[in-house]
Amino acid sequence: MVRCYLVSTGILLAAINSCTYVGASPLSPTRILIRAEQGGWGVVSTNLTLRLTNGVYAAGTYTVDPSLVSHLMTVAKHPWPLAATNTWPRVIIDPVNLGLNAAWVKTNHQSLLQAFSGNTEQGVFPNASERQRAWLTQAIADLQCLNEAVRGYYRSSWSDDYPSVELRFEQDNEQIVEQVFRLRTDAQHSFMLPWEVWDGTNVCASGNADISRAVVQLLPPGFMNRDRLSGDLFGMIVREFPGLTKVQDLIKKSTLEETLGDEADQLLQGFELRSYWTPAGSYNRFPSTFMVTLHRTNWPERFVMPIQTEIERGVVTSLKSILGSAEARVAPLLKQQWLVSPLNRSANLELSVQAQGSPDHQWLRGHMDKVGRAAFYDRIQPALRRSLGFLLREGVHRSSNWALLDDGRLLLYGFTGDGVLDWSPDELGFRGDSRMLQSSTIKSVGVFVGPDGKIAEVVPPE
Repeated sequence: MVRCYLVSTGILLAAINSCTYVGASPLSPTRILIRAEQGGWGVVSTNLTLRLTNGVYAAGTYTVDPSLVSHLMTVAKHPWPLAATNTWPRVIIDPVNLGLNAAWVKTNHQSLLQAFSGNTEQGVFPNASERQRAWLTQAIADLQCLNEAVRGYYRSSWSDDYPSVELRFEQDNEQIVEQVFRLRTDAQHSFMLPWEVWDGTNVCASGNADISRAVVQLLPPGFMNRDRLSGDLFGMIVREFPGLTKVQDLIKKSTLEETLGDEADQLLQGFELRSYWTPAGSYNRFPSTFMVTLHRTNWPERFVMPIQTEIERGVVTSLKSILGSAEARVAPLLKQQWLVSPLNRSANLELSVQAQGSPDHQWLRGHMDKVGRAAFYDRIQPALRRSLGFLLREGVHRSSNWALLDDGRLLLYGFTGDGVLDWSPDELGFRGDSRMLQSSTIKSVGVFVGPDGKIAEVVPPE
């Protein structure tokens, strides 16, 4: 008796069926129909039909030895376990089965280091501090770390090309075509795991990479999705290594220590550092970007200051000045009680203040020009360059771009969604296609709001 798990159209269900395999299928296939697809902007597909002719499976001049077909059917029927928890993927993906072991690490260690190096003169992890570089070099040779990187890769998800591969194994029996076996996958990940396995009335799920390798042996070079089925263990480890919790924790701790030094306790007093993240970015510059959400304990709970700035050789050069000026920077905005007070009462609102610079970004005039407000932008640009920018989020679908000008006026200059606070798009001067209100497109406007929270002026298009 072999335990198998019910699947349906690529979605693994929690239900468990019992499947019984009694040796090989009673009939060897005489025809194998293979179809590969990719979606996205449009569906494209490739088909291949292998027929058993003169002792080999053939499609024109391309042939496949029957032993490769037998091997594929054998490994596909190998039982594969389901994860004990409800985490995705439900079918266990075993890094060892993918080829990750001590021998692989030894063979690929230098190549992994090179993936995180600049030019050869700079060496590996050239933007890290000496302490970070030593730790990262050791961690990328740690089998336990690399195992976690592989597991993290299979927990990730995305949607772009929607690949699939299906193999139907058929038998001609007295002019009746009988399907004796079937394999299908629509997984986007490398090796395209897991597989759905049909054998008669049994439907099972398998995370066995040997199936993918065996399928590759049936496909001619260049066949659609063949490279994805072949798997790229090296690539998935390089992709996931920077995001490992162990790596992120070390980078955060060491970066703060080397940036703030003996002043760390003093500068961080009264601050919370939330949602810290150092993205991979360009691998040969990792760690290169410092991202964290700053919050002071005397600010409203949902009043925050996101920081995204560069790391240079393990040091965030601007962090000291940001921490030192944060209180004074937001003080004028905290006086806007009509705007700030609701933050403590509603979990639906969040106010994010720019840590540095102004909201006068390089594309703003172009956006204003598209809605007939280019002259308005030219008039306010000097004041905008001196202003404090902030973003007001209202749940998932609404956000608005604001500037607190140095004369105390509040300017609302853009929004997404179908309004801002209690104001409708019409009240804000929006005159575009109503369908834009259901999208994430930023609608440029020119609205001045007074200290009482009421609209003082709406600048119309020229």
